[in-house]
Amino acid sequence: MTEREESVLRNRKMVQRTNDFATGWKAALVNFGWFDDPFLKQISSQEFDSSFEKHCATLWIIKVMYQRLVSLNHILKTFLEETDYKGQIISLGAGFDTAYFRLKASSKKDINFLEVDLPDLVLRKIAIIEDNHSMKSLLKNYYLAHQVEVPYLKSADYNLIGFNLERVTELMPILLDCGIAPDQPTLIVTEFVLPYL
Repeated sequence: MTEREESVLRNRKMVQRTNDFATGWKAALVNFGWFDDPFLKQISSQEFDSSFEKHCATLWIIKVMYQRLVSLNHILKTFLEETDYKGQIISLGAGFDTAYFRLKASSKKDINFLEVDLPDLVLRKIAIIEDNHSMKSLLKNYYLAHQVEVPYLKSADYNLIGFNLERVTELMPILLDCGIAPDQPTLIVTEFVLPYL
């Protein structure tokens, strides 16, 4: 393995650890009763030790995560309401985020929501969704596919794409294939991905 390949592999493992820590912090917020997210509770019970909050370095991390989660939730809801649910949301580096499922369950409306993350993380998330009846039941006519290094889950209003954003110039055709319309209002969310690009 070349030095470049080793560096890429280390970076991918770091990204995956970031996803796991962020999901754990969010799960701690749900466990503390600070944030209501039944889907995150289901993901965290499958992926994390229920005593995760004991392992958090400091309470300030939890407080920062709380502010981010509440703020992002408000931004997403406001965007959808202001666009009469015709806007589209693209989440880059989505990890195990459950925003689509929370929004869909609470609004009962179609939401054009697309998530992109590394293929390994997407495969893990697809497995979680496949094993979770309440998440799966929110997806209309979904199917799984795998095109040259790009695993994905597609449904009527939710797409989960496994794609390395280091190849961002190749992303537009995939977005168009998933129904993203360049002429529609679009909110792009980048929670933890930018430091890794």
